[in-house]
Amino acid sequence: MSNYIVPENIEKTGFVTAAFSLRDPREKLYFRAGEIYEEIVENNRRFLEQLDLSVDRLVTANQKHTNNVHVVTADDVGCSLKRDRITDTDGMVTDIPGAVLVIDVADCAAIYLADSVTKSIGLCHAGRKGALSKIAAETVRKMSENFGADPANIVAWISPCICRKCYEVGPEVEEETWELWGEDAKDILWENIHTGRVHFDLKLANELVLREAGIRDENLVVSRECTCCDTDRFYSFRGDGKIVNEMGAYFAIKAE
Repeated sequence: MSNYIVPENIEKTGFVTAAFSLRDPREKLYFRAGEIYEEIVENNRRFLEQLDLSVDRLVTANQKHTNNVHVVTADDVGCSLKRDRITDTDGMVTDIPGAVLVIDVADCAAIYLADSVTKSIGLCHAGRKGALSKIAAETVRKMSENFGADPANIVAWISPCICRKCYEVGPEVEEETWELWGEDAKDILWENIHTGRVHFDLKLANELVLREAGIRDENLVVSRECTCCDTDRFYSFRGDGKIVNEMGAYFAIKAE
Protein backbone atom coordinates (compact mmCIF):
# COMPACT_ATOMS: atom_id res chain seq x y z
CA MET A 1 0.00 0.00 0.00
CA SER A 2 1.35 3.42 -0.97
CA ASN A 3 2.20 5.84 1.82
CA TYR A 4 1.36 8.88 -0.26
CA ILE A 5 -1.24 10.35 -2.60
CA VAL A 6 -0.37 11.47 -6.12
CA PRO A 7 -2.31 14.52 -7.38
CA GLU A 8 -3.14 13.08 -10.79
CA ASN A 9 -3.97 16.31 -12.61
CA ILE A 10 -0.59 17.72 -11.52
CA GLU A 11 1.32 14.59 -12.54
CA LYS A 12 -0.37 14.61 -15.95
CA THR A 13 1.45 17.81 -16.82
CA GLY A 14 4.39 15.47 -17.40
CA PHE A 15 7.24 17.60 -16.09
CA VAL A 16 6.82 17.26 -12.32
CA THR A 17 6.90 14.77 -9.46
CA ALA A 18 4.31 15.38 -6.75
CA ALA A 19 3.30 13.50 -3.62
CA PHE A 20 1.25 14.12 -0.48
CA SER A 21 2.33 11.85 2.38
CA LEU A 22 -0.11 9.89 4.51
CA ARG A 23 -0.07 9.22 8.24
CA ASP A 24 2.71 6.80 9.13
CA PRO A 25 3.73 6.71 12.82
CA ARG A 26 6.74 4.56 11.96
CA GLU A 27 8.28 7.25 9.78
CA LYS A 28 7.74 10.82 10.92
CA LEU A 29 8.75 13.30 8.26
CA TYR A 30 8.38 16.58 10.14
CA PHE A 31 11.10 17.52 12.63
CA ARG A 32 10.16 18.90 16.03
CA ALA A 33 12.40 20.01 18.89
CA GLY A 34 13.30 17.08 21.10
CA GLU A 35 13.27 14.53 18.28
CA ILE A 36 16.40 12.94 16.83
CA TYR A 37 17.13 15.03 13.77
CA GLU A 38 19.11 12.35 11.95
CA GLU A 39 16.13 9.97 12.16
CA ILE A 40 13.83 12.52 10.51
CA VAL A 41 16.38 13.07 7.74
CA GLU A 42 16.61 9.32 7.20
CA ASN A 43 12.82 9.00 7.09
CA ASN A 44 12.67 11.72 4.45
CA ARG A 45 15.48 10.07 2.49
CA ARG A 46 13.54 6.78 2.34
CA PHE A 47 10.30 8.53 1.47
CA LEU A 48 11.89 10.55 -1.34
CA GLU A 49 13.71 7.53 -2.78
CA GLN A 50 10.29 6.17 -3.77
CA LEU A 51 9.89 9.25 -5.94
CA ASP A 52 13.45 9.26 -7.31
CA LEU A 53 14.07 12.51 -5.42
CA SER A 54 16.94 13.43 -3.12
CA VAL A 55 16.77 14.61 0.48
CA ASP A 56 19.83 16.72 -0.32
CA ARG A 57 17.71 18.80 -2.73
CA LEU A 58 14.99 19.80 -0.27
CA VAL A 59 13.75 23.38 0.04
CA THR A 60 12.00 23.93 3.37
CA ALA A 61 10.41 26.95 5.02
CA ASN A 62 9.45 28.00 8.54
CA GLN A 63 5.68 28.31 8.10
CA LYS A 64 3.83 30.97 10.10
CA HIS A 65 0.40 31.24 8.41
CA THR A 66 1.57 34.24 6.37
CA ASN A 67 0.98 35.05 2.71
CA ASN A 68 4.72 35.42 2.10
CA VAL A 69 5.92 33.54 -0.99
CA HIS A 70 9.62 32.87 -1.61
CA VAL A 71 11.18 32.63 -5.05
CA VAL A 72 13.52 29.64 -4.75
CA THR A 73 17.01 30.03 -6.18
CA ALA A 74 19.88 27.57 -6.50
CA ASP A 75 21.25 28.88 -3.17
CA ASP A 76 18.11 27.64 -1.38
CA VAL A 77 18.40 24.05 -2.52
CA GLY A 78 19.51 21.72 0.27
CA CYS A 79 17.74 23.45 3.17
CA SER A 80 17.79 21.75 6.55
CA LEU A 81 14.67 19.98 7.77
CA LYS A 82 15.02 22.23 10.82
CA ARG A 83 13.48 24.90 8.56
CA ASP A 84 15.79 27.62 9.77
CA ARG A 85 16.93 29.21 6.50
CA ILE A 86 13.74 30.50 4.84
CA THR A 87 11.66 32.04 7.65
CA ASP A 88 8.09 33.37 7.98
CA THR A 89 7.17 31.87 4.63
CA ASP A 90 4.20 29.77 3.56
CA GLY A 91 4.64 29.57 -0.19
CA MET A 92 7.43 28.84 -2.64
CA VAL A 93 7.82 29.03 -6.42
CA THR A 94 10.64 27.81 -8.65
CA ASP A 95 11.71 26.79 -12.13
CA ILE A 96 14.79 24.86 -10.97
CA PRO A 97 14.74 21.18 -12.03
CA GLY A 98 15.43 18.79 -9.15
CA ALA A 99 14.69 21.25 -6.34
CA VAL A 100 12.22 19.55 -3.98
CA LEU A 101 9.76 21.98 -2.42
CA VAL A 102 8.11 20.77 0.77
CA ILE A 103 5.22 22.20 2.77
CA ASP A 104 3.82 20.54 5.91
CA VAL A 105 0.15 20.45 6.93
CA ALA A 106 -2.18 18.90 9.51
CA ASP A 107 -5.72 20.19 8.66
CA CYS A 108 -4.55 23.11 6.49
CA ALA A 109 -4.43 22.65 2.72
CA ALA A 110 -1.33 22.29 0.59
CA ILE A 111 -1.91 23.81 -2.83
CA TYR A 112 0.14 22.58 -5.80
CA LEU A 113 0.47 24.75 -8.93
CA ALA A 114 2.14 23.69 -12.18
CA ASP A 115 2.59 25.47 -15.51
CA SER A 116 3.83 23.17 -18.26
CA VAL A 117 4.41 26.10 -20.66
CA THR A 118 7.06 27.85 -18.54
CA LYS A 119 8.04 24.68 -16.62
CA SER A 120 7.49 26.42 -13.30
CA ILE A 121 5.77 25.31 -10.09
CA GLY A 122 4.37 26.72 -6.87
CA LEU A 123 3.46 25.18 -3.53
CA CYS A 124 1.76 26.87 -0.60
CA HIS A 125 0.36 26.22 2.88
CA ALA A 126 -3.19 27.55 3.00
CA GLY A 127 -5.12 27.19 6.22
CA ARG A 128 -7.86 29.58 7.22
CA LYS A 129 -5.42 32.48 7.71
CA GLY A 130 -3.77 31.68 4.41
CA ALA A 131 -7.11 31.53 2.62
CA LEU A 132 -8.19 34.86 4.11
CA SER A 133 -4.89 36.47 3.12
CA LYS A 134 -5.15 34.79 -0.31
CA ILE A 135 -1.75 33.11 -0.32
CA ALA A 136 -2.76 30.92 -3.27
CA ALA A 137 -3.32 34.03 -5.38
CA GLU A 138 0.01 35.44 -4.24
CA THR A 139 1.72 32.20 -5.28
CA VAL A 140 0.10 32.41 -8.72
CA ARG A 141 1.21 36.05 -8.98
CA LYS A 142 4.80 35.14 -8.12
CA MET A 143 4.80 32.45 -10.82
CA SER A 144 3.54 35.00 -13.35
CA GLU A 145 5.89 37.77 -12.24
CA ASN A 146 9.06 35.67 -12.10
CA PHE A 147 8.57 33.02 -14.78
CA GLY A 148 5.91 34.46 -17.11
CA ALA A 149 3.30 31.86 -16.17
CA ASP A 150 -0.21 32.58 -17.48
CA PRO A 151 -2.80 31.71 -14.79
CA ALA A 152 -5.00 30.26 -17.53
CA ASN A 153 -2.36 27.59 -18.14
CA ILE A 154 -1.68 26.74 -14.49
CA VAL A 155 -2.98 23.41 -13.19
CA ALA A 156 -3.91 23.39 -9.49
CA TRP A 157 -4.62 20.77 -6.83
CA ILE A 158 -5.92 21.41 -3.31
CA SER A 159 -4.83 18.63 -0.97
CA PRO A 160 -6.89 16.83 1.68
CA CYS A 161 -7.66 19.25 4.50
CA ILE A 162 -10.28 19.79 7.17
CA CYS A 163 -13.86 19.81 5.88
CA ARG A 164 -16.47 22.40 6.83
CA LYS A 165 -18.34 19.93 9.05
CA CYS A 166 -15.25 19.58 11.24
CA TYR A 167 -14.12 23.21 11.17
CA GLU A 168 -16.04 25.30 13.69
CA VAL A 169 -14.91 28.95 13.95
CA GLY A 170 -15.59 31.95 16.16
CA PRO A 171 -17.41 35.24 15.44
CA GLU A 172 -14.17 37.06 14.57
CA VAL A 173 -13.56 34.66 11.67
CA GLU A 174 -17.15 35.04 10.55
CA GLU A 175 -16.79 38.84 10.53
CA GLU A 176 -13.47 38.77 8.67
CA THR A 177 -14.89 36.42 6.04
CA TRP A 178 -17.88 38.67 5.37
CA GLU A 179 -15.59 41.70 5.10
CA LEU A 180 -13.33 39.96 2.60
CA TRP A 181 -15.77 38.08 0.41
CA GLY A 182 -19.06 39.93 0.71
CA GLU A 183 -21.93 37.81 -0.61
CA ASP A 184 -19.62 34.91 -1.38
CA ALA A 185 -19.14 34.53 2.39
CA LYS A 186 -22.55 32.91 2.62
CA ASP A 187 -21.12 29.90 0.77
CA ILE A 188 -17.89 29.73 2.77
CA LEU A 189 -19.61 30.03 6.15
CA TRP A 190 -22.06 27.34 7.19
CA GLU A 191 -24.31 27.33 10.24
CA ASN A 192 -24.82 23.99 11.91
CA ILE A 193 -28.56 23.87 12.52
CA HIS A 194 -28.11 21.46 15.43
CA THR A 195 -25.60 23.55 17.39
CA GLY A 196 -26.08 27.06 15.99
CA ARG A 197 -22.30 27.25 15.57
CA VAL A 198 -20.64 28.64 12.44
CA HIS A 199 -18.24 26.54 10.38
CA PHE A 200 -15.66 27.56 7.75
CA ASP A 201 -15.36 25.83 4.37
CA LEU A 202 -11.59 25.87 3.83
CA LYS A 203 -11.73 23.94 0.58
CA LEU A 204 -14.21 26.34 -1.00
CA ALA A 205 -12.39 29.42 0.29
CA ASN A 206 -9.14 28.33 -1.35
CA GLU A 207 -11.02 27.32 -4.48
CA LEU A 208 -12.51 30.82 -4.76
CA VAL A 209 -9.07 32.39 -4.24
CA LEU A 210 -7.64 30.34 -7.10
CA ARG A 211 -10.53 31.18 -9.41
CA GLU A 212 -10.11 34.88 -8.62
CA ALA A 213 -6.41 34.49 -9.47
CA GLY A 214 -7.32 33.24 -12.95
CA ILE A 215 -7.13 29.47 -12.55
CA ARG A 216 -9.64 27.86 -14.91
CA ASP A 217 -12.24 25.44 -13.55
CA GLU A 218 -11.05 22.64 -15.82
CA ASN A 219 -7.52 23.00 -14.42
CA LEU A 220 -8.55 22.85 -10.76
CA VAL A 221 -9.07 19.72 -8.67
CA VAL A 222 -10.06 19.83 -5.01
CA SER A 223 -9.56 16.73 -2.87
CA ARG A 224 -12.77 15.76 -1.10
CA GLU A 225 -10.94 13.90 1.67
CA CYS A 226 -11.02 15.38 5.18
CA THR A 227 -7.98 15.13 7.45
CA CYS A 228 -10.13 15.39 10.59
CA CYS A 229 -12.74 12.82 9.51
CA ASP A 230 -10.10 10.25 8.64
CA THR A 231 -7.37 10.23 11.28
CA ASP A 232 -6.44 6.69 10.25
CA ARG A 233 -4.94 8.10 7.05
CA PHE A 234 -4.10 11.69 8.00
CA TYR A 235 -2.64 13.71 10.85
CA SER A 236 -5.14 16.26 12.15
CA PHE A 237 -4.69 18.96 14.76
CA ARG A 238 -8.41 18.91 15.58
CA GLY A 239 -8.95 15.21 15.07
CA ASP A 240 -5.95 14.18 17.17
CA GLY A 241 -6.56 16.88 19.77
CA LYS A 242 -2.97 18.06 19.39
CA ILE A 243 -0.14 18.16 16.86
CA VAL A 244 1.15 14.59 16.59
CA ASN A 245 2.94 15.11 13.30
CA GLU A 246 2.18 16.50 9.85
CA MET A 247 1.78 15.37 6.26
CA GLY A 248 4.44 16.46 3.80
CA ALA A 249 3.55 17.98 0.44
CA TYR A 250 6.53 17.30 -1.85
CA PHE A 251 6.82 18.91 -5.26
CA ALA A 252 9.65 18.98 -7.81
CA ILE A 253 10.36 19.67 -11.45
CA LYS A 254 11.87 16.54 -13.00
CA ALA A 255 15.61 16.83 -13.50
CA GLU A 256 16.61 17.13 -17.14
